[in-house]
Amino acid sequence: MTRERNTAPISEGISLVLSGGGARGFAHVGVWRALQEFGVPVRAVSGTSAGAIAGAFIAAGVSWKEAFEWMRNSRYFGWRNFLWRKDGLFSLEPLEKVLQQQLPARFEDLSIPFFAAATDLVKGEAVHFNSGKLSDALLASAAVPLVFEPQRRNGQLLVDGGVMNNFPIEPLLALPHPIFGVHVNRIASRAASEDWGKWYLAEKCFHLAIAGELPRKTGHCRWFIEPAGDAYQMFDFERAEEIMETGYRAASELLQRELSA
Repeated sequence: MTRERNTAPISEGISLVLSGGGARGFAHVGVWRALQEFGVPVRAVSGTSAGAIAGAFIAAGVSWKEAFEWMRNSRYFGWRNFLWRKDGLFSLEPLEKVLQQQLPARFEDLSIPFFAAATDLVKGEAVHFNSGKLSDALLASAAVPLVFEPQRRNGQLLVDGGVMNNFPIEPLLALPHPIFGVHVNRIASRAASEDWGKWYLAEKCFHLAIAGELPRKTGHCRWFIEPAGDAYQMFDFERAEEIMETGYRAASELLQRELSA
């Protein structure tokens, strides 16, 4: 069934869908900055992994500056968080502390509807959380396989939502607001003669594997942008401000066109 395109002006509000992407998720904060500056209301948010974390701050009504600082200052990596004989290299405890300190305890306490996507490894399917303990859902959504330990919740073994659904638009389709999509894993070309590196190679394979569903999903978006992209890798956290600016510029250009039309 094709969803009828919502033609309401962007100034009346949007539903926002945010992809995963590791450090590229800072581009989502830049989009949030632009939406705040242009006065565009966000009525609902759905996100995966880094997009889920950014989306939770948006749904809580946190300013883009605060969200950026809290996300940038979280220390996911480091020898103190290294795990021995576990199912991941690093613990998510530093992120958990930030989420519990800076966000409401439950989905029900957020200002707007929010959905976080994760992957249930036992059933091999995507799951979408929108109720209960917020930090549990976010940790599951952000648990990149092998890098972070899986999260065990109520008989489920949960990892990064991007494994099964890196652009979780589905929960927003039943809502009345036009959808603004932000995808930060744009597949760009790189010459075979260039230095790819192990992380870039692994990321490229992963993105190619999940890219097939994207065109169908973006067809439901009234607006769609792809900031950040191939210039940044998943663990480029030291480039957070630069990445954030890519989202801000892309969203600002779109909003300027829409609001001046």
